[in-house]
Amino acid sequence: MIRVKTAFCVCLAVAVLGVAADAATVTMLTDSGFAFHGEEYSIMIDGLVEYRSTDERQDLMRQAAAPYDADILLITHSHHDHFDVDLVADNMNSNPEAILVGPPDVIERLADRVPDIGEGRLLEVEPSLGEPVTVELPGFTLTAFSFPHPPDGDPLNVGYLFEIDSITILHPGDLDMDDAGALFEANGLGELELDVVFLPMFMLRSASRCEPLDSLSIGCIIASHASPFEQSRGEPIAAGHLENLFCFDDYLDVVELTADSGCPAGE
Repeated sequence: MIRVKTAFCVCLAVAVLGVAADAATVTMLTDSGFAFHGEEYSIMIDGLVEYRSTDERQDLMRQAAAPYDADILLITHSHHDHFDVDLVADNMNSNPEAILVGPPDVIERLADRVPDIGEGRLLEVEPSLGEPVTVELPGFTLTAFSFPHPPDGDPLNVGYLFEIDSITILHPGDLDMDDAGALFEANGLGELELDVVFLPMFMLRSASRCEPLDSLSIGCIIASHASPFEQSRGEPIAAGHLENLFCFDDYLDVVELTADSGCPAGE
């Protein structure tokens, strides 16, 4: 296990991943879980859970079969709809090159579950509010932010900012929708250009709760923390006050995004 606690620098917040591809693909894996496949790297965030996953998809998770074959696994927090220790352990055993980044309680549970996991494959991050940390891997940099989980900040919820094929992506995990503006400000996110931001559908349904988004520069908002069916019910309401919203139609659907094209068009 490696602990990462580095001073935040905006200039290091995004990675340079070589020559940009025409488009990176984004796949909806679970309600809050997504996979990103680019020219250089594949990244999965909160994508290995039993919650609302069929047996067939869980088998793919255990085997680290596409689209669950990421180079880098990111875990926002330890709730069961974001993290399943057994599925993650099986996935990492099937993909011995994968590296996982997560908060201390996630890393502790994984280290207990897979005590012989290779050196350097579990990276612990523990940002505090207003003090993000950076994680640097060969050719790849990401920034971890503290977004305290409502109502009392337990467990630690970590948001991630990274770049893949010139597309800057933010996934804040379970963002406290009632304090989103202060959290964005404390973490300095108003200074950045964000191509894609994943936000919970229960925040997006309310125009007043979307007001903090005015402080951010966002190309496309992708709804999360909801099933495709729940997204379909909430999309007409959210679209009434959001012009840059995208909702997935089904699990394992894949869309392409580029840094200059905004949201993908629905099928």
